[in-house]
Amino acid sequence: MPSWPTGSWSAAAPTTASSPARAAPAVGEQQLRRVWKRALVKAELAHLWPEYGGLHFHDLRHTHATWLIARRVPMIAVAGRLGHANPVVTMMVYAHVDKLVDRGLLTADELGLAEPIPGSVVELAPRAG
Repeated sequence: MPSWPTGSWSAAAPTTASSPARAAPAVGEQQLRRVWKRALVKAELAHLWPEYGGLHFHDLRHTHATWLIARRVPMIAVAGRLGHANPVVTMMVYAHVDKLVDRGLLTADELGLAEPIPGSVVELAPRAG
């Protein structure tokens, strides 16, 4: 089992009993913020949502969850992917997305998601209600 650094966040490589610690440079919060801001400017997204302080790195997590739900991935699988111990948490946080998908108001196609490879995704019928 890897042992992760404690205290302030760091992206340093974990160590295990079988693999000694590697001298990987840690990525500090300020460095990550600078890289994120540069990426937003380069992608011409830095101006979006100023009322919320712009796009945040954590927003990628919500985007990923929304894409999975739009693809009709079962909620229990979405919960597992996000690391939620209880899928009810996922259902509560993303209920608004799930309703839009069920009503056909939000589709994977509208989100610009490519078609899945045939046989790689099991399509589920829309839920009644």
